[in-house]
Order: sequence, then C-alpha cells, then structure tokens
Amino acid sequence: MPRLTGNKLPKLRLHKPTGKAVVTICGRHHYCGKFGSAESQRHYNKLLAEWLANGRNLPPKAAARNHGGGTSSGITIVELCERYLDDRRIYFAGPYGKPSRSYHRIKIVVKLLLNHYPALPAEQFGALKLRALRESLITTEVSRGYVNEMASAIRTMFKWACSLELVPPSVYQSLCTVPPLQAGKTIARESTPIGPIDDVTLEATIAKMAPIHADMVRLQRFTGMRPGEVVLLRPCDLDTSRETWLFRPMKHKMQHKGRERTVPI
Repeated sequence: MPRLTGNKLPKLRLHKPTGKAVVTICGRHHYCGKFGSAESQRHYNKLLAEWLANGRNLPPKAAARNHGGGTSSGITIVELCERYLDDRRIYFAGPYGKPSRSYHRIKIVVKLLLNHYPALPAEQFGALKLRALRESLITTEVSRGYVNEMASAIRTMFKWACSLELVPPSVYQSLCTVPPLQAGKTIARESTPIGPIDDVTLEATIAKMAPIHADMVRLQRFTGMRPGEVVLLRPCDLDTSRETWLFRPMKHKMQHKGRERTVPI
C-alpha cells in the first residue's frame, strides 16, 4: 500500500482470497470481518479512531490484537454495561419511581460503548480508547460540553466497576489522565448559554395558555418549584397556618441525602 500523506485515510478493501475486509495501517494488515458487513465497518471505525487518537499510530496492544495476538480474559464491555445498567436503574429511580435524567444519560453512554467496543475485555479499556470515543463524538458536531459530559460519565462507570473489583484500579486511573476538552483548543462547537426568559415573552406565552397551565407557570416563576412538584402539588402538602404558606413535597430529588425541602409560597 502506498504511504499515506496529508489528510488521507487508509481505506477498507476486499481481501479476495478470504472474502474478508482488510485495512493496512502502519504497514500491517488488519482483518475486520466479512467484507460489506456492519461488523467489519464498526471494527474499521474503531481502528481508525484509535489510529487518529494516537497521532496516526496504533498502540502496541491494538496492533498485536488485530494482527492475530491474543486477548486477556475477564468481563467484557457488554457484560459490564449490563451490570451497570441494572445497578443504576435502582439508584436513579427518582423520587416517584421513574428513571431520572441521569439514568437516561447513562443509557446513552452505554450505547456509545457498545457501538465501539462490545466484546473488548473491560480491563483493556484505557485512556487511548476513551480518546477514540471522544474523537468519534466530536465528528458528529455535538457541543464541547456534551463531549466532556459523556467522557466523565464513562469514567464514573469504570470507577463503579473498580469499587466492585470488576476491573483493576489501573483502568480508572488511566481514564483519569485524559483531560477534558478546553474552550478554543478543540474543533468541538461551543454551546450557547441558556439564560432566563424575558418578561415580555413569558407574558405573551402565558396569554396563549389554558388558565390552569398559566397558573402553574406563574407558580414556578415566583417560587422556583420544579415542574414535577407543581404537577403533584396537593392541599395536604401545604402548611397554611401562617401568612406565608409552606409547601413540603412528599418526595424530592435530594431526599436520599437526608435533606428537607420547603418552598415558601
């Protein structure tokens, strides 16, 4: 294969004698499975991401693995993800039993890992693979903050795995060496800060609402109540014995930390 120059990328091609997809990287042939299959494309994307993240060089482990070297035994990424989801489903059940936003973010992280490294032993997921995953997110033109959030969630997952001795501590330590993307130091786009809505727009919107919905919006505006709290507000949750009414929700998101929540109305 001719030497790659500039921004050219190694291409996936058919190996006619075997019918497999093959790509030549760093002077070595890497076989990615049956040519034309989704698995071969996924394997190729993973190799390419690792190659780019490592400065157009494959790390020794990846080179040996894809050139016919063996892999170590242990729990795989897909097995780790299944156990993590089962554990977090209970932990992030939310005050009213429904999955919280944190749990849905974990599901996104799990999907990302399974799209790239489903059969990889979890103990082999290190800093370079985290960089490769981050690189794949940047190409989808998501914001820098979102990319950092996903990387942080992956580190949290492996921290949990270390606490159960599913992977050695060195795995989590390796992931912690990957710094977050910095503003102006990456091609990832910057998100626009979300500020408060202006009074004119708010009043114009309320004027178009049904009376009960308009009252709910006004109550949130003046008290800072969460949407779920407004919807589930009951007369028995109100202390009307004084001039300023006090609302004490039966359940709230910080309840598991032993905190009380009181909203003056």
